[in-house]
Amino acid sequence: MQKELYRLLLQWLKSGPKQSIPQEKLEAQALVVSWGLFGSALQWSREVQARTLESMVEEVIEVVTVNLGAFWEQATG
Repeated sequence: MQKELYRLLLQWLKSGPKQSIPQEKLEAQALVVSWGLFGSALQWSREVQARTLESMVEEVIEVVTVNLGAFWEQATG
């Protein structure tokens, strides 16, 4: 599952606004984000559900959005 997330994220990042970003940076970003998404979902599934799925998704998406936004700004700036 994590590898599929990685593959999809890497494909998406490669099609981004500036394609001169080094391959290594794209791979690192895809790796970190894919593990972040996968790990968060796995951790949530193993816990006593103190929060709803919806709130967990919102929180994780917020973190991912902030990190990817900073990545794009740095890469294209």
